[in-house]
Amino acid sequence: MEGPSFHRLALFAGLSLLSAPATVAAAVVEGTVTDAGKHPVASAMVSARDDAHGYYETVYSDAAGHFRLATTQQGDLVLRVRKLSFADASRPLRLVTSSAMTVDLSLTPLTDPQDILENLPPSAHFSKIPFDDTGPNSRAAIQMTCTNCHSLGSAFNRIPRLTEEWPPVI
Repeated sequence: MEGPSFHRLALFAGLSLLSAPATVAAAVVEGTVTDAGKHPVASAMVSARDDAHGYYETVYSDAAGHFRLATTQQGDLVLRVRKLSFADASRPLRLVTSSAMTVDLSLTPLTDPQDILENLPPSAHFSKIPFDDTGPNSRAAIQMTCTNCHSLGSAFNRIPRLTEEWPPVI
């Protein structure tokens, strides 16, 4: 059974499997991100979050503020939009297979100096630190050991701590 017809049959079967339609249909969420003045917000991060399973899918809004997120996630999710210098906005979302919906989101600019400071990425703060030229307190040493966690910017590592509170964290 090693003749040419067997190879053609095997090739046909393999190609048939590759061209078979996917069994999971994606849900689609699309919309526009605007600011308080209804102007489009470009490059905003729009995420569908499944907090129960710790799963996120993110897309970015285009120059017109439009986003389109196709996802196989289903159930109760949170749709969140983020952009530097704006307060985060979110809303609950319920997705089922093949659902399609339009969700427009509005961002409010941050005005409080402390809120703006806390909204900055860790790299903005890191760039202001006066490091030693060499040794364990040099920019290179700290960058290799600390920025792995601090680049995430979670609530756990972005709280003020006293000097004696750092050893257990590190």
